[in-house]
Amino acid sequence: AGNEFGTGDGIWFFRETILHNQHKDGSWGIHPNLLRKDALSSTLACVLALKRWGIGNQHVHNALGFMERQSGCLRDSSQQNPVGFDVIFPAMVEAAAVDFDLSLPLDAGVVDPMLRKRDDWLRMMMTTSSSRSKGHNAYLAYISEGMGNSRRHWQTALSFRRNNGSILNSPSATAAAFIHLRDSNSLDYLASIFDDDHLLLPAAGVAAGLV
Repeated sequence: AGNEFGTGDGIWFFRETILHNQHKDGSWGIHPNLLRKDALSSTLACVLALKRWGIGNQHVHNALGFMERQSGCLRDSSQQNPVGFDVIFPAMVEAAAVDFDLSLPLDAGVVDPMLRKRDDWLRMMMTTSSSRSKGHNAYLAYISEGMGNSRRHWQTALSFRRNNGSILNSPSATAAAFIHLRDSNSLDYLASIFDDDHLLLPAAGVAAGLV
């Protein structure tokens, strides 16, 4: 069915929106001087989306330059971590290597420990799944774009769907739900937070859900 995104699944609109909302420094999302790790995460998410679609080579080149310039923030403990960063960002780094054979300009001495920490955390979550509190399950639903395509995860995540079609009012979690489920509720919510002139949905919310 068609909607304001156009016919089909609406991904063409996401493509155009990402292509037209890259900042001059090569980043997407919040200005990096404010939340550098958030900008790094948003930018990598958009890189992966463009690689998946096979478009925007110059955008990708500019984005990788931005990531190289900002990579030092990964070592900086004073930099604020966005919610779920320790799960979502390593998942995207892994996807870059596995899905696209893309070499990111990031120090392996920083990235490798992040991957191990993410894996240890996910194993712990899986072994305690039966005893997790509602709060823990809500957190996992909120960071759905870093949780993969586990059927069990999505059964839990959908229990947190709101009346507006979102997962916990989170654009990124809802975008992830859309790509895994291709459901109209998620798409309608994503459409509702766009306007004609500005990208209201955080770049990571679009791209991480679509890669």
